[in-house]
Amino acid sequence: MGRELKEPVLSKEAFENGFSNEGAVLGRTRFLKNIAGMWLLQECKRHWDAGGSTLDYADLVRLAGQEELATAWLDVDAPDFTAPENMPEAIVAYCQKNKIPVPTTPGQFTRLILESLAHKYAEVKVALEKVTERKVERIHIVGGGSLNGLLNQLAADRTGCEVVAGPVEATSLGNILMQMVADGELESLRAGRELVARSFQVQVFKPAPVI
Repeated sequence: MGRELKEPVLSKEAFENGFSNEGAVLGRTRFLKNIAGMWLLQECKRHWDAGGSTLDYADLVRLAGQEELATAWLDVDAPDFTAPENMPEAIVAYCQKNKIPVPTTPGQFTRLILESLAHKYAEVKVALEKVTERKVERIHIVGGGSLNGLLNQLAADRTGCEVVAGPVEATSLGNILMQMVADGELESLRAGRELVARSFQVQVFKPAPVI
């Protein structure tokens, strides 16, 4: 999670908050902090599948949507979740250690993971605003994760920002656009982004008050 900047941020505060500067197109900088993402859910699903589960990701998100709001969250970047042999067991152990209500069903595990991710987004958003001294009002979620409507809404609710989800094939589109700029088919990066905006439908999620 981060933002595109014209120059890298090399402050001590950026370092202490775990941000990094990556090279981007046209000499720009992707200033960002890496977050575990969907790793926790993928590993849970792998374990459940090995046990005979037939639930796909759409099923898990649907079941999660039927669960109550979580009252506490996992630190999705905690070392406990880096590479456990059994992710559900690792989550249960973490919950027990930190006095968090323990999930028992796939829907409850999924709800806890998605809410924890949204909570992490909110934490990183605050740090990003502080380090860059610029307010964040809109968050763009691209790639496969943009298809998870529940996570997108939770992200909007937790961060207080409008979330724009899509396009899904963001990596391929970015590659194509920069080739078009290099070939003179597009006059600028801005023109490429405007072309994407006209060509692909996105979903917008407005923040709702979190009780």
